[in-house]
Amino acid sequence: MINLLKIFHEKSQSNLVTANSLLLGIVFVLLVLVAFFPAGIQDTLNKILITATFFCSIYALAYRSRVLLPIAILMTLLQWTAKIIGNDILELVAGSVNMIFFIYIVVKLVRQFASAKTVSPLVILGSVNGYLLLGLVFSLFTILVSSLYPQSYFSFHENIYLTDKVDFHTYIYYTFITMATVGYGDLVPISSPARALAVFVSVCGQLYIAIVIAFLVGKFAGAYVKVNKRTGGQTD
Repeated sequence: MINLLKIFHEKSQSNLVTANSLLLGIVFVLLVLVAFFPAGIQDTLNKILITATFFCSIYALAYRSRVLLPIAILMTLLQWTAKIIGNDILELVAGSVNMIFFIYIVVKLVRQFASAKTVSPLVILGSVNGYLLLGLVFSLFTILVSSLYPQSYFSFHENIYLTDKVDFHTYIYYTFITMATVGYGDLVPISSPARALAVFVSVCGQLYIAIVIAFLVGKFAGAYVKVNKRTGGQTD
């Protein structure tokens, strides 16, 4: 147990790159690949992958509090307890807690790569993970709105209103399409809260991309200028 805790609190550059790469893989499987599995096991797979995301996202942080690990353990217990007993209210509470946790992780990841002096693989991985986790946060927000306002989202494809019982990947699909401002129109927000959230999601998605690209270009250009000054403008 002591060795596991020592590994968890290790913050070397190589370990952070490994953790962020693993986090990227887990989130990719959660957001994309699970949809290709049989519908009967998708919910269980989602829970397993979200649990893995809890711990891996903490490990991906360069500056992490020691209380995050106990919090992740408590969140895991809450999530699986809600699934086992099938309590809708407890599942709503678990989803809300998950949302708050992921918001914290996204903020920490953004601050982590924003404070970097140069563009590195860790910075690239952190920026991508931040975007994907932001989409996951907005998916949980959408589920919350759909649960509180049952006729908030309408599917023209299935000709039904979405509820919190609809497949999780339907919400992921809607959220990332909204973040990317693609707008296929097959899923539409109906209620005022849902439309307000759609505006917020689309604006945040575009701002994130614009700010991150500007940041990466600025860091790269700054590093190039420094190298150019040291070499007196001479290049090979």
